[in-house]
Amino acid sequence: MSDFFQSNGTSGDWDYLKKPGFEPHPLRLAICGAGAAGLCLAYKILEAQKNGVLSPVEFVLFEKESNYTGTWHANRYPGCRCDIPSAAYQFSFAPYADWPDFYSYAREIKKYFKTFAQKYGIVRFIRLRHKVTAAVYDDAHGSWAVTVENLDTSQTRTETYDVFAPATGVLNNAYRPAIAGMESFTQTPILHTAEWPTDLDWGYAFKDERVAVIGVGSSGLQIIGTIAPYCKSLDIYARSKAWIVPLLCPLLPSKIGTGRVITLVIQKKNEPTL
Repeated sequence: MSDFFQSNGTSGDWDYLKKPGFEPHPLRLAICGAGAAGLCLAYKILEAQKNGVLSPVEFVLFEKESNYTGTWHANRYPGCRCDIPSAAYQFSFAPYADWPDFYSYAREIKKYFKTFAQKYGIVRFIRLRHKVTAAVYDDAHGSWAVTVENLDTSQTRTETYDVFAPATGVLNNAYRPAIAGMESFTQTPILHTAEWPTDLDWGYAFKDERVAVIGVGSSGLQIIGTIAPYCKSLDIYARSKAWIVPLLCPLLPSKIGTGRVITLVIQKKNEPTL
């Protein structure tokens, strides 16, 4: 069958090509962040291309940290863990059956995402220590001008992409409230859970020390329970009340032992006891 249609227009014959009159270029995509969201998007792109449902896409993941996995690399404070069951905190298309804890610690979740990225060939698309400093949309050309800084060389470069996908998350941005007198703590280390130093031996550093923790959110509660046995004293400061309960199921059934059944009952206030 011919690739051309022929018309009999009044001004003469013309040929109509049934395919584009130019060779389309691969779609260029910039993903900002190599945490769970960025890795998931990269996986979906590769799978769609492999299955023939997506035309070729040139993509790159820019990650400002020295390693990928996002919040599970940035957050490494003592006791850091997920506050939902491990089995629910994973990709449905990449299940993992050997979680060591019902509520896994950061190191295990980081290991899961690193293994996932390595297994599906995503690592080769990641540019570590590359920070996106600007992303400007060009309405006239329908493209993005993305500026990236190489944190190792301090050099910046701007490239054009068809699609810009932010996958930055919010859990690695340290929030420091304006507290009067904070600047007077010149001889005392001030630590933040979102920027925990990698070389700190906290078991030794907190030994026989008086420690204050500000905040009783997830990170605050996790670090309090972990460092408390090492401190001489531990004071907790909270802006508002918090409802603190023990973990519903701290251990996996495999660690509890055989022949035991866990029953979870959630009872509303003022309801009769079952």
